Amino acid sequence: MTDRNNIKWLWLAVGVFSLFLATGDRPLVLAAWIAPIFLLRFSRCSRPVSGFLLLVVLIAIAQVWGIGSMSPMPKYIIPLVVLISSLVDWLSLLLDRLLVRRLPSFLDTLFLPTCTVSLVAIGGLLGLGSWSGMAYVGFYGDTMIQIASITGYWGLVFISLWSAAVANKIWECGWGDPTSKKTALIFATVMFCIVGFGWWRLSHSASTSHSYRIACVMPSPVERKAMGQTLQKMLSGQQPTAELFAEMRLRSKELRKALLDRSKSQAQSGAKIIVWSEAGIFVLSDEETDFVEQARALARSNQIYLALAYAKIELDYADRLDQGSPFIANKLIFVTPDGQVAWEYHKSRLVPGTFETISSWPGDGQLNFTETPAGKVTGVICYDMDFPRLIRPAGRSGASIVFAPSHDWPGIKRTHALMARLRSIENGFALVRPTSGGLTIATDSRGRILSQADWTATGGAPLVIELPIEQVRTFYAEFGDLFLWFCFGALIALLGVAIFLPAKNKPSIETRHVSEGL
Repeated sequence: MTDRNNIKWLWLAVGVFSLFLATGDRPLVLAAWIAPIFLLRFSRCSRPVSGFLLLVVLIAIAQVWGIGSMSPMPKYIIPLVVLISSLVDWLSLLLDRLLVRRLPSFLDTLFLPTCTVSLVAIGGLLGLGSWSGMAYVGFYGDTMIQIASITGYWGLVFISLWSAAVANKIWECGWGDPTSKKTALIFATVMFCIVGFGWWRLSHSASTSHSYRIACVMPSPVERKAMGQTLQKMLSGQQPTAELFAEMRLRSKELRKALLDRSKSQAQSGAKIIVWSEAGIFVLSDEETDFVEQARALARSNQIYLALAYAKIELDYADRLDQGSPFIANKLIFVTPDGQVAWEYHKSRLVPGTFETISSWPGDGQLNFTETPAGKVTGVICYDMDFPRLIRPAGRSGASIVFAPSHDWPGIKRTHALMARLRSIENGFALVRPTSGGLTIATDSRGRILSQADWTATGGAPLVIELPIEQVRTFYAEFGDLFLWFCFGALIALLGVAIFLPAKNKPSIETRHVSEGL
């Protein structure tokens, strides 16, 4: 018994260290699969209260340590946010520890994944989007992740936790136990089907013979820095002066000309659609009409589509800032070859814990669509892509391309790009995501990254893509979060069985729990 009690600390150390390695913008994929196995093993071999409290502290420390520069929030706020956001991990492990031993064989492996999926969904409703959970970490390949076209993001969360529960089942019962072999066979069969489905889906995709040329245009790091310095002066709390407004107008005019000139150059080189990165320029409200007119003239004279992302600042921004009222409109407008503005979209989801939440108006989240020779297109802005329900209307409406102008920082550039591409797999559209401060990517309708560019490494140079045109209807786009509701229902049923039915006698599991301090 002493040896078992001692070795559980080794399991805890392995689990926490693996969790650290699986956290951050360049996580170790294998660690994402190992961490839940060992954390679950420790939880099941510890007293519920003391084990739970220890896991609370250590999981939070591992995630704060691993996050590093990923969070835009002040450093002193991050631990509190991590404590709240990782509540999913804590509660799932605690409920598993208290109830799973009362469930019949095989059903006990379903409790942890269904519980985690349900809690992640609740976290999303609280504004976390799809950041909670480790599903993006463990599925960097193109094959297994195709299951998201059926289950959405929730299927990936389920698989990553189900594998941990199955491993612990075999660990507890031993390979010689018939239930272990049966559980392993079911799990292996499901995984084989998932991989087979992914292979089949990837092998039935459009060729590049039917493609559309699209260019991503962004400010350079030098231009973005100059604009940022002027914005900092404006938002420093001092009263605006004529000199400050003149500096802002000059910066905006210079950057506006640079981006419009780059767009014209790309149009003359054959690009049919040109998309800017998020807040490509900042314009004062009294200059917006002139700027949009310039963009319309460019689209009309070159017979192109322009997806222009920019931020409008109200002239009375200082008064609004003092009153705590928004004064920035983060916009994406789509201009057609006849020079008309087909639609205007405002960023709907504002990044929590940042200046954006108090400075910007949130949009209504309604997607707009335009028919083009490349099919039906629509667009959202950056953080919006982290919310599957907001993006799903694009798949349901048959969009072939979604534009997602973004602005990231180095600490999240890889993770955030991969999160965005999952929406492409879920809904069957190609994704064009021009990004300043991060990774610009373009994917096909299966989420395969066709082209990418690091903004810092390329100096913000335009990225040109020959994008295959194909809209694929997916189960997720048509039926939505059906798998999520299945998990909710399964969790309720499992809770009912665990609470109201007598526990079955399972010596191989019960004896170990008792011997280690239950």
